Amino acid sequence: MPLRNILARVRRAEQGFSMVVTMGAVSLMLVSTAVAVQSVGADQDVGRKDRDRKAAYSAAEAGLQVYVHRLLNDNTYWAQCDGVAGDGINQPWKKPAPGPNPPVDPRDWQPLPDNSAQWTTEVLPVADKPKCDVNDPEGTMVDPGTPTFRIRVTGQALVNAKPTGPKRSLIATFKRKSFLDYIYFTDLEAQDPSIYVSSITKGWDSRERPGENPSPTEPGKQRNISEWGNVACSQYTYVKAVANRSDGEQFRVNQKFKFTTPTSGRRERGSTGSWSSFAGNNCTEITFADSDWIQGPMHTNDIPQICGRPRFGRSPADVIEISGPGDTAETDERKSWRVSSQNGCSGSTPDVNFEDDTNPRDDVGTWKFNQKLLKLPSSNLSLKQEAPPNYTFKGRTYLRLNSGSITVTGKTAAGQVYNNQSIAYPENGVIYVDNEVCTKTYDPMDADDLEDRKGCGIAVVRGQYNTSLTIAAADDIVLDGNIIRPDGAPAVLGLVSNNFIRLNHPVADQAACARGDNSSNATGWLNNPRIDAALLALKHSFLVDNWACGAPMGTLTVNGAIAQKYRGPVGTGSGKAMASGYFKLYKYDDRLRVRVPPKFIDPVESAWGIQSYQEQAPAQ
Repeated sequence: MPLRNILARVRRAEQGFSMVVTMGAVSLMLVSTAVAVQSVGADQDVGRKDRDRKAAYSAAEAGLQVYVHRLLNDNTYWAQCDGVAGDGINQPWKKPAPGPNPPVDPRDWQPLPDNSAQWTTEVLPVADKPKCDVNDPEGTMVDPGTPTFRIRVTGQALVNAKPTGPKRSLIATFKRKSFLDYIYFTDLEAQDPSIYVSSITKGWDSRERPGENPSPTEPGKQRNISEWGNVACSQYTYVKAVANRSDGEQFRVNQKFKFTTPTSGRRERGSTGSWSSFAGNNCTEITFADSDWIQGPMHTNDIPQICGRPRFGRSPADVIEISGPGDTAETDERKSWRVSSQNGCSGSTPDVNFEDDTNPRDDVGTWKFNQKLLKLPSSNLSLKQEAPPNYTFKGRTYLRLNSGSITVTGKTAAGQVYNNQSIAYPENGVIYVDNEVCTKTYDPMDADDLEDRKGCGIAVVRGQYNTSLTIAAADDIVLDGNIIRPDGAPAVLGLVSNNFIRLNHPVADQAACARGDNSSNATGWLNNPRIDAALLALKHSFLVDNWACGAPMGTLTVNGAIAQKYRGPVGTGSGKAMASGYFKLYKYDDRLRVRVPPKFIDPVESAWGIQSYQEQAPAQ
């Protein structure tokens, strides 16, 4: 074959090979493009899902904040259940199982202002109730054991005003502000004015020279120390935070009663001896002493007085709330307390963290001032209404707590008489001791108080318990011994008096103690007593009988919570040393954050706030 023909055939072969290569390259480019397009689409889908998930969560949080805002403006908002149209509030809805016909969501959904997502809220009833009932919101919504209520807020993204992507739900738990949030709550840091005349001027006719102390209620007559105290000392000792402040602070400082010890006058019990003037002529302030340790969160509607470096709180998480303002704008919380005028107290500072500390200590609480007032109810009548008839007693009643039973000496309102007999714990956990015939008020220096006032609604309590219980009294509760919860027992105990909660402390010579002359401790006094309970004295104080007499008796330990109208004295001292009574060791029972004694009383107009919230998976 001629060379020319051979070369032509080769050229034709090369042309075919080039076409194959070219087609292969084009095919590879098309495949790569398809893969790239598919990959970009997948990334866009993942990104959209992630965006929608975030939008749904943000919408759920927004719906929760809307609910909180409405609850802050109206503390009863929760009790309306789903009764407010257009608020996005619904009864609980359970999404049906998947099926051929997609379920219709009946809930009221509310869009965010920018229309990027929507949310809806469901009020969740307690376990045994089908829904929230506006006729019984407390019974259908509030868990009596905590007490809390819950809502569920669900969010979902919107595209062109239509829901898209996954839903996300938050379960929020709300709890009222409670006296049980603190180991120590006091309305007024002053000593109870009703015991001034007994503890300071017993025996003297305390009505003084004409014109010095005119009675506010009886024209032409003079008021006595108790009357004066109820006017001058039943107010908060607030000091001005700034010079021109005028937002309702009250001043107890320098409210003096003009009292001079008479050279002659009426004295009871035929006693003799000298008598000192009325405590510097000022309202009596109770002092936190150098060795006192408040182991837990604390709140006072007043300003506390301290001596030395009393310790407050166990960690920075324990808030020490002071409703009173600071002394000046510059010093703020560092002057939201008062130093006792006792010798040795000058320069005292509470042992706490302050909000402006750069390096807070990890073993004491955080001091906060200008906190909101918590108001005490006027009585425990609600507990009387809760107590079953056979657990409602009249007059002085002795209750010894045991494992599984209560030993009772007293009589029920129906006339059933018990004489050291055992009864079961009440099913609803409430006992009430009512007045029978009660005309005499508590006198802390009266040795025969329980006998003289046996017709009064006084519960005398001691023992060891392992069942949750609330004991309420129309008059006083007397702690006649240790009250102990065994380690590990889940029970909680509430003691609620209209008047005083008192630790019994007998002395050998009551008359001498009443005169202001010391007397030794008598048989029955308690060394280092222990009280495991939540204590609430609505109108008066938690205190120790005859606190100013006898030798020191160690430390009074309370494991639980204490709430009272006035600071109650538990001992006396000079400077940093105890002369009589007890040092204080008050330890917060952290279980009270989530478990409360049956039907325990909350502050008046107590506000609901978020206790916790968490995401529910899967979303509803």
